[in-house]
Amino acid sequence: MKKITIFSLLICSIYLVSGQEIIGLIKAGDRFQNPYDFNLFYMPRSKVIEFKNLETRSEFDSLRIVLFQEKLKTYEERIFLADSATQLRKLEANFWHDKLLSNDMLLEEEKKTNVKLRADLDRVRQSRIYYFVGGIIATSIVIGVLN
Repeated sequence: MKKITIFSLLICSIYLVSGQEIIGLIKAGDRFQNPYDFNLFYMPRSKVIEFKNLETRSEFDSLRIVLFQEKLKTYEERIFLADSATQLRKLEANFWHDKLLSNDMLLEEEKKTNVKLRADLDRVRQSRIYYFVGGIIATSIVIGVLN
């Protein structure tokens, strides 16, 4: 409160000493001469209000930009995570595909081995029959010669 009082007394004293209006209103149709040695700019109240509204809108827009940037970062993170998940799924699918191909190759090798073993088994069975038949013939010849 003291600061406000001191400031207002200071303004009043400057006003009384200078004898000039510091703050004034230019009425419509009046002329104004610049008593100072610097340029003064004048703007209608409607323009000031319009610029204040623009300033407020600008602040809101800057806040929106910040929010949109945060949203963009979030979307970029989501895209990165989705791409990573897709890449992991692809790697997992490739792993299982390779695993299935290797299992198919092992199964084919097992089938080939089984075919070879069956052929060997059939060959051995046929050779047993031949040996058995040959043994019967040889035995009958030996018995026929010895009798």
